[in-house]
Formats: sequence, C-alpha cells, structure tokens
Amino acid sequence: MHIFFQSAGFGLVTGSIIALAAVGVTIQAGITNFLNFAAGDFMTFGAFFGYLMLVTLHLGLVLAFIAAAVATALLSVLMNVFVFQSFVRRKARVVTMTILTLGISLTMSGVLEMVFGAVDRPYGLDPGRTFSVGPFSWTSEQLVIILVAVAILVILEAALRLTKVGKALRAMSDNKELASASGINTRILTNITWIVSGSLLGVAGVVLVMQVGTINPTTGEAYLFLLLAPVVMGGFGRPGGTVLAAYIMGLVLELSSTYANAAYADAFAFGVLIVVLLIRPNGIFSAPGLHS
Repeated sequence: MHIFFQSAGFGLVTGSIIALAAVGVTIQAGITNFLNFAAGDFMTFGAFFGYLMLVTLHLGLVLAFIAAAVATALLSVLMNVFVFQSFVRRKARVVTMTILTLGISLTMSGVLEMVFGAVDRPYGLDPGRTFSVGPFSWTSEQLVIILVAVAILVILEAALRLTKVGKALRAMSDNKELASASGINTRILTNITWIVSGSLLGVAGVVLVMQVGTINPTTGEAYLFLLLAPVVMGGFGRPGGTVLAAYIMGLVLELSSTYANAAYADAFAFGVLIVVLLIRPNGIFSAPGLHS
C-alpha cells in the first residue's frame, strides 16, 4: 500500500500541473469556441520568464510565478488583439482558427529555440525536505505545486461565481449574441479571458518545469495533448469538470507508471478518456458554458 499511496501522491502533483493548464485552455475555449493548440508553447514561454527570474536573476519563486503569469497574459491578449480578432471579424471557421493556433505554436517554438537554444537548462530548484501528509509523502517543492494549483483554482472558481466579471463571462459563454444585446462588452470580456488563460498557462509552465527539473523550447509542447484531454473529458468550457478530469489523468499516469510499463502511461490515460467519452460523449459535465 505504501507504493500505491506514493504513486497516488505523485499523481496529485501531476494532476495539479495539468489542471492549471487545462483550465486556462477550457476557459478560453468556452468563450472563443476554439481550442488553442499553442497552449503548450504558452506554458514554455511563461516557464522561460520564470527561469529568468529564478535562475538568472535569483529573485525567488514568487517573482518567478508573477513574471510568468504577467508575461504570458500579455502575450496571450496581444495575440488575441492582433491575430485572432482579425480572423473572428471575418467569421473564420473553427477549423481555420485551430490551424492558426497550430501555426502560432510552430512559430513560437522556433522563436524560443532561436533565443534560448535547443538545450536543456536546469531550473536549479532544491526539492527540499520531505513531508508526510496522511498516507502521502511529498517534497516541499511538490507541496508548493499542489498548494499553488489549488489556491489559484479555488480563487478562479470563486471569481467566476461571485464577481460581476465572472458572471458576465458565464453569460457570454452561454450565448454571446444575447450577452452583447444585454449590454455586455464582449470584446473586453474576450480580452479578459485571454489574460486569465495566459496567466494560468504561464504559472502552469513554471510548476511543470519545477517538476521535470529542466526546460527547453519544446517542454510545454510535449504536454499539449495531456492538457487538452481533460478539456474534452471534463466537458468543453467546463472548469469544474476539467479539474476533475485533470486529476483523474494525473492519477492514471502515475499509477500506470508504477504498476505497468511507464512507456504505456499515456496510453492508459487516453484509454480512460476514450472510456469516459463512450459513456458520456460530451464529457463528464456536458452542459455548455463556464459552469462547474
């Protein structure tokens, strides 16, 4: 049982990383109605800003998180204003927007490689001492990952439910035309959505690299499908379902690595996705909109 709980503990860490990124994607997708296939590169972009703060300038982890969130949020909203919106105004199809994000992904990975080089750079964090929490054991670094993810996700859920902007976002995700006719400024809300999404992806990039220990220009890209799977499994544009699906994915990945061949961990995780979609084709929580 010790091995089981140790693996499950690692699964909660992995699930926390996936949840942060996947919720960033599902919030954006719930408003814009297309998936951002450059999300992994946004994570890498944020992680490199964290690297500059943490390793190059030695300014500490808190500033690394802040820098990653702010830089990626700025990139995200600028991408929306100067790229995506021009296609939206022309009423581009979903498939066109999806291909556009793939093009952005390739461009970003190329630019990051030119700037930082195609080498693995150590993040240089000390894992710290080990803490026992019930049957689980985590390093202080892993505890930080879990606590940061939980805190951000709880605050985000409260903001969506209780704030005026959050309620407007939920209304817009249900019916954009009706929200606009009701006086809601959908253009500003779309920009806010990209800011929130970018912030989450930036922080997710930092915690991902904290876990894997090194960073290179394709670090986030390698996790793209692992973060998109919970978006689909949890229900398109459903943060609550996405978080649940992310933790399921994290647990399956780590437990399958322990009790089966680690090379097949992704296969087990996506097998769970297929089973869930066979039972509930629209995801765990299938109703549309930014609701839990």
